Amino acid sequence: MKKWFIGILAFILTIVAAYYQRTTGPTYPKSVQLKISENIINFEFPHSHDTSGDCPIIIPLNNNSFSAKLFYRFYPTNMPFRIIPFIRKGDSLIAKLPVQPPAGKLLYYITISNNDKEIYSNESDPQIVRFKGSISPYILIPHILLMFSVMFLSVWVLLRILTGMSFKPYLYATVIFLFLGGMVFGPIVQKLAFGEFWTGIPFGWDLTDNKTLIAFTFWLIALFTNIKKKENKIWVIVAPIITLVIFLIPHSLFGSQLNYQTGEIVQGFILMF
Repeated sequence: MKKWFIGILAFILTIVAAYYQRTTGPTYPKSVQLKISENIINFEFPHSHDTSGDCPIIIPLNNNSFSAKLFYRFYPTNMPFRIIPFIRKGDSLIAKLPVQPPAGKLLYYITISNNDKEIYSNESDPQIVRFKGSISPYILIPHILLMFSVMFLSVWVLLRILTGMSFKPYLYATVIFLFLGGMVFGPIVQKLAFGEFWTGIPFGWDLTDNKTLIAFTFWLIALFTNIKKKENKIWVIVAPIITLVIFLIPHSLFGSQLNYQTGEIVQGFILMF
């Protein structure tokens, strides 16, 4: 099999895996499509927002007969919902969820009315938004590129082994990239976003941190079993498979969460549905 074909195949599989992880993750906004009369209205429920300001929800309704309300409360609490009326700005209705500290979450839903008659509500399917600190692009971009490279190299190494090609240089590269992207830049991103460098084992159960730790452990085993001249392909096959499986788990599923009673950041759970 040609090297260029393997490279293209590895790149395509990496893109598919990255897209799947991104769009199935709990921080990805939920798209809503409403049919009102003969018109189709599209808007989004945000699930993540920076602590630099309030989180806006924008509904493109240009008819003055429409009104909307935003209901929210701190999550996870049983406090009563607070109400914010949407304000008309141009052709849209806009309301803003108040900014929270890093890892703070709000549970919210909206109602839409036409001439004071309710025509839409997601009260039975409320959404959660989590706030995070701003991350410098000089930190975030290298982190993303390195982790994307790890996914690509994992597929690349696996395909090279299965087709009988040499793999050792790419094994070393994968370990280096994973160390830099996941064990160096990853904790820095976590610190800037939520105030903690590491919330995985042994300090917690943050899924993103633990996924990185598991992948790095398997790649280290693959590396140490192939330091000598004799090749040990078994662990080099296992490591990329484990890496691809755990990286398909939605990002930030179990993530940092602010405890509003104690003020501490703990490991939480972000609802996907």
